[in-house]
Amino acid sequence: MWATWMVNTIVPQSANLSSTCPLDLTLWHAHCSHLNFDALKSMHSKHLVTGMEIRSKTPPDPICEPCILGKQRRHNIPQTATRRTSLLGLVHTDLKGPLPVQTPEGYRYWQPFIDDKSRFRAIAFLKRKSDALPSFKQYKAYAENKLGRKIQVSRDDKGGEFIGKEFMEFCANEGILRQHTEPDEPHQNY
Repeated sequence: MWATWMVNTIVPQSANLSSTCPLDLTLWHAHCSHLNFDALKSMHSKHLVTGMEIRSKTPPDPICEPCILGKQRRHNIPQTATRRTSLLGLVHTDLKGPLPVQTPEGYRYWQPFIDDKSRFRAIAFLKRKSDALPSFKQYKAYAENKLGRKIQVSRDDKGGEFIGKEFMEFCANEGILRQHTEPDEPHQNY
């Protein structure tokens, strides 16, 4: 009985004028698919849109994040690449972690190394990010002894552990060329 009485007494309401946002150009900019502000002002002044109300005279923020992101262009980066023809011609490396819980030995990070031609892989476990260079030195000695070749090129994601002065000097002294992947293009790193 109560539910029937409630249904019969509900009066239709309109919510088209309720908003928690100020009625300003920024709101209309977002509602009109990020149309430029001059066009919005023109539409408002010529009364081209029914119900377009602007109550706030606050100038719009010139920085609109969706507009900026929409105007960015991506580099034309091939999704597939050719493999090197010689062992240790290119070594991919990265630094992963931190692990949510350290291992019993105290490791929080790991650093994979992959030879581009043979897919020869090695992983070093690290306690700190700053251990990336000593780990790279160990891998270099191990891989060069194992494969009988010198590392020619190292590719990384340009993380802070790979662009430090000490890392760059080591590679320069050893004759190792450096390559960096594009940001947000992880497929380039392996």
